[in-house]
Amino acid sequence: MLSYLNKMDRRHLVLLQWSSVLILLAGLMSYGIWPQYKAYQKIFYSTKVLVNVKNSDLELKQELVRLQEDVGREQQDLHGDMANLSEQQIESFVIGNLQDLSWRHDIQLMSVRPGLGQSVAKFKEALFDLEISGTYLDLFSWLNDLGKELGFIVVQKFAMQPLSNKEEEQQLKMKLTIIAYRVEQP
Repeated sequence: MLSYLNKMDRRHLVLLQWSSVLILLAGLMSYGIWPQYKAYQKIFYSTKVLVNVKNSDLELKQELVRLQEDVGREQQDLHGDMANLSEQQIESFVIGNLQDLSWRHDIQLMSVRPGLGQSVAKFKEALFDLEISGTYLDLFSWLNDLGKELGFIVVQKFAMQPLSNKEEEQQLKMKLTIIAYRVEQP
């Protein structure tokens, strides 16, 4: 073979050498480098997907915490602090909150008579007949804050009259029946 190479023209020899190098490089690329490059791309893509999943997992956890807080606030708005109280504790809770509310709004809580309500759908009623007195604006702000304090309540009956005939005092007496609702425990 060496004698055959010695007889070859220099141009053919260079062409043979370059052809050999190109064939060797093509084989190396096809069977060595290219499959490794493809494997690397696959691993890189998988890593990228895992990083995105990890980041979205953190975002999902944060979203879940935010939604749980929203649900807690909505339950608080709907049920107030009475959601987890037994029937025996509801009366003292409501009366205590009514007294605190009355003190804040300069209202005199003259009487509170608790009563039994009915079951409506999934809710249990707690009735309270109230007599309060104060100025018109104080009574108005007291009624506005009543729902915030006790949760989901309804004013069932409402009557208002002057406490005295003197115009300068402007004290009013209000009789009302409120109904507080809470989810009935099975």
